Amino acid sequence: MSLPKIGRISTPQPHFMPGYTGYCPQLMYRIGNTYSALTHRLLIDPTVAHSEKLILSDRTNDEFSLERTPVATQLDEDDRRREDDDQRDTIYRHTPMPGYEGYIPRTKDKFGKRYAVTTTEGLSEFERDCQRTRAQLKRLRHRVAQPISTISRGSLGERMFCLNDYEIPLRLVRPDALSVVKEVPMENLPTLPGLPYFSRDTPPHSLPNGHPEKWIKLGYTGHKPFLWPRFGESNVPLTSRALCDFTNSYNHRRSTEWEPVAIAGAGTTQPSARVNEIYHKTIGLVPNYQGHVPGATFRFGKTFGNDSKDAKKCLQRC
Repeated sequence: MSLPKIGRISTPQPHFMPGYTGYCPQLMYRIGNTYSALTHRLLIDPTVAHSEKLILSDRTNDEFSLERTPVATQLDEDDRRREDDDQRDTIYRHTPMPGYEGYIPRTKDKFGKRYAVTTTEGLSEFERDCQRTRAQLKRLRHRVAQPISTISRGSLGERMFCLNDYEIPLRLVRPDALSVVKEVPMENLPTLPGLPYFSRDTPPHSLPNGHPEKWIKLGYTGHKPFLWPRFGESNVPLTSRALCDFTNSYNHRRSTEWEPVAIAGAGTTQPSARVNEIYHKTIGLVPNYQGHVPGATFRFGKTFGNDSKDAKKCLQRC
């Protein structure tokens, strides 16, 4: 009678030991097996995207031995006692003890070794970089301390003079183009714009009344003078007439300020009284008008526009 086949008791290598808290690729998507069996399949599966160099070592070979690359400069107490020891951080003068929670440079990409070995190698690399930086600073100080005569033979003016490949005076390259600008007479030059000159950056308030651009564009959120008594028109004629009234009022005030003896109303462009008229005889008010309409409370049977035509006639009857 043949015995049934019994699987291996120990999980083949490589695999992670239960209790390992590091990262294992795609472990969260696998179920149904033990931790060791799942990690073994994931580590040897060629379809799983993981690092080419595993953190586990192959211990199945008989000639297995742990090799550690020696560090060129170890952190011992003798190497730390130098003439520029005061420039070094006092924290890194001695190798940190296991359990130290502070920052240790150049240890982020090191793993799989003891704490003392990892910190020693990281601090050794950091020390070599510091030594290289200090050596460059010493060479720079030595360079600055040298006299100028040993660095450059020329004077300060000669060294600051910018040398180029061109000769002075410059040679003519195109003699035929010499008379393009010099022989143009003054009468053939373009005329300068007259005064007052209005450009595209001139605000519409400063333009004359007959100018086609004297109107405020839609979306302007600034103050629009003389616009409050006007309604029922499109934006262009509405703002154009308001700006014309503003210009006329400004000119009138300026003329009366500098010529107070002039007869009032003579030779001025004062806006007419119809600008501020609210109740027209032939035009009704716009619906939703929130102002007062004489007699509107006692009338009914008409629309608001028809009822508000010539609203002052109610006051004349009283």
